[in-house]
Amino acid sequence: MNALQHYLLKIIKRAGAGGVRSGMRAPDHSAQQISNALNVLKVAGTIHSVRVSHKVCRYFFDKHDADVYATRQKTVSSPEMRVNLGTHKKKHLLRGKAPWAADAPMVITKRTKITVAKTPPAPLRTNTYMEF
Repeated sequence: MNALQHYLLKIIKRAGAGGVRSGMRAPDHSAQQISNALNVLKVAGTIHSVRVSHKVCRYFFDKHDADVYATRQKTVSSPEMRVNLGTHKKKHLLRGKAPWAADAPMVITKRTKITVAKTPPAPLRTNTYMEF
């Protein structure tokens, strides 16, 4: 084990149950060197990783901590939306269609605000010209 791997392993051990993000920094080392060292430690079975997104992983020293984090961060992914079920606030990333059916009833609660605006006046100028 080289000095960088030893340094990273010490940081991951110290992080405990929260783990360490894959974008961590180490003095006098490039991001590629850090990524390679983390990959070597992962392949050797010394550390365990949990994929958070397509670019980010979290690294853990204890397999149990990694499993707990993975179940807490479980996501439902599709091209239209991704719902993060691990936090108390659900984060919706909508692309395209809404996650509910088109004929679903409206949900109106005490906190729902309904705003009715006046019809705007006819525009004085538009970007549509007859001669073009």
